[in-house]
Amino acid sequence: MDIIKMLTKKKCYVGQNKPAYVVIHETDNWGKGADANAHARAMSNGNLDATVHYYVDSKSIYQTLEHSDGAWAVGDGKGKYGITNLNSINIEICVNPETDYYVAVDKAEQLAAYLLKQYGWGTDRLKRHYDASRKNCPRRIIKEGLWPSFIEKTAAYMGVTEKRNYLQKGDSGDEVKQLQQNLIKLGYNCGSAGADGIFGDGTEKAVKTFQKNQNLTEDGLAGEKTQNQIKNLLRQKAAAKYYIQAGAYGTKENADVMLKVLKQKGFSASIRKVSGSVPYRVQVGTYRTKKAANKVVKKLKAAGFTVLVKKL
Repeated sequence: MDIIKMLTKKKCYVGQNKPAYVVIHETDNWGKGADANAHARAMSNGNLDATVHYYVDSKSIYQTLEHSDGAWAVGDGKGKYGITNLNSINIEICVNPETDYYVAVDKAEQLAAYLLKQYGWGTDRLKRHYDASRKNCPRRIIKEGLWPSFIEKTAAYMGVTEKRNYLQKGDSGDEVKQLQQNLIKLGYNCGSAGADGIFGDGTEKAVKTFQKNQNLTEDGLAGEKTQNQIKNLLRQKAAAKYYIQAGAYGTKENADVMLKVLKQKGFSASIRKVSGSVPYRVQVGTYRTKKAANKVVKKLKAAGFTVLVKKL
């Protein structure tokens, strides 16, 4: 791979990086002439507040830091999601008007494949700046839903066939639409657009809320555990005729208080939204028979809750 080196020791953590991830960014610099060479020179001169290991445009790739040096690239996440300036190799894709964006993306895929193979990693180590901090970066890749194909093409350049087993913000298509339809059936709001097949902020919020209610990892990624739990609840809902109502509230805040108390007492509960002036109903399970519901009612009443069995 043809890589031009323009290395610097400015604005970085010299000798402190222990790479575990390859992270993709976009420069968000649409100015004329803001190509890989221009960014590399600016970084070499110490004129950039953020630093990375590579800049890529449609014509060239510049390496600006040794892998052993930590970049000033993903510190905004403060390590909350496991990716830091001291365990990542960071690649910036240029978006200036002279750059053929899709060719630059392809070059970044090739570079990512080269680095992953160099370290013996799979594409599970390939991340977006978004994954490190929830920043909307790489902006255009996220907006256009290019990330799944970025991963697949990187895997292809590595000589392997690999497909992600989860959906995340920035994805689009029939799988996303099915996820949205399922969440809506379970009472979760995916945003004003509804089931539009685009995994945006509303869908991410719905996934996180679902995960929180089901005691799953609240990461906004619709992976195997989340999808299986959604399917389980849909099957239960299809067979169920009764549910237990543990309260009806005019505001979600008040319903959340009851939800928290129930969970602290060991009961699995969720909030069901209906029409009317008191739309938030705290629900403790669904049941095929009234007898099964009444068994749980006894436990709830023994714990001090006032509940009702209702028909779906």
